Amino acid sequence: MKKQMRMKKQTLALWVGLVLAGQASMALASNQVGEFYVGGKAGLTQFSDECGANSLDCEEQSEGFGVYGGYQALDWLAVEVGYDSLGKSKADYSALMKPGEVAHYDATVQGIELGLKADYALTERAGLFAKAGTLLWQVEKSGSEPGLGSVNQEEDGSSLMLGAGVEYRLTEHWNTRLEYQYFNEVGGEKTGGSDIHFIGVGLDYRFGGAAQTAMSEPMDVRPVDEVVMSEPEPVMETVAEPEPQVIETYTQVVSSAFGEALFETGSTSLSPSLMLQLQPLLARLKQYPETVVEISGHTDSKGSDTLNQRLSEQRAQSVANYLISKGVDPERITRVVGYGESLPVASNDTESGRAQNRRVEIVSPEAMSSHSTRSDQE
Repeated sequence: MKKQMRMKKQTLALWVGLVLAGQASMALASNQVGEFYVGGKAGLTQFSDECGANSLDCEEQSEGFGVYGGYQALDWLAVEVGYDSLGKSKADYSALMKPGEVAHYDATVQGIELGLKADYALTERAGLFAKAGTLLWQVEKSGSEPGLGSVNQEEDGSSLMLGAGVEYRLTEHWNTRLEYQYFNEVGGEKTGGSDIHFIGVGLDYRFGGAAQTAMSEPMDVRPVDEVVMSEPEPVMETVAEPEPQVIETYTQVVSSAFGEALFETGSTSLSPSLMLQLQPLLARLKQYPETVVEISGHTDSKGSDTLNQRLSEQRAQSVANYLISKGVDPERITRVVGYGESLPVASNDTESGRAQNRRVEIVSPEAMSSHSTRSDQE
């Protein structure tokens, strides 16, 4: 009967994992596909119903720790494996063979944890996560029973694991988490079954991944290889040339100061609001083919210098890519650069100031209109 119950609960874990995958539609901006990570955790273990009603004394709390590793299969979904040492529960009972004397027992629990972890972004660095999987456990029960001597029993099996928590990206490589885990009915007939609750703090190091290479210098966007085909020289017919026209400098600063998001939550994809704000710039570039544009990205001071530098560069590049997708010649985008948090325009001590500092600046310098000519090829 217990085996059937465990099979049902493991099937439930699989369904929970699928539900988590369907619900986790947003990922932390710092998560990178193909990223590996390793870490450790420590916390408090609570055993439920480990001691019977006839126990004289019982300790159902213990310290626990573990190590874990994972692989970021998608930007919102990771596969994790780890080792858990869930501590020891202790209990004293009246001796069966010698009434009036006390029997001492304790049970030590450890296991291998396998599961899926789904992420949901709250900010660019903080988010929620949920886990589902299996604990392959081993329980060792030992004791001293007056009249019977030492008792040593061992069992192993598997149980449903569910978990949830919050995590925060401290730096480009270091990540911390606070998590709660539930393990259903760990132990068997010989060692006694118990639900186990664990709450702990973890720290892990992340490496690898398909992150974009940070640009240490301003980047010029140019076509890969241009093949120039020679053509017969046209016969130019001079026509009356209009007076040169001065095209004045155009400057645009888009920021989060008015409560409108510039990018999709937890990503570098342009939001519909930002696309709408870029329409006047697109109209200028199409009307005056002589003009060029320079783009710079900026962040507030939250997070590490390295992460802010990379984020500012990626977002400036996202604006450049959007202009190119709308038909702007890449050679007209003469500068794409990120300055991270180094050039604030307001105080980072207030939310409104930080919103002004999270911005993209666009400059199209003054230019002169070209003379009109008409070519007639013979």
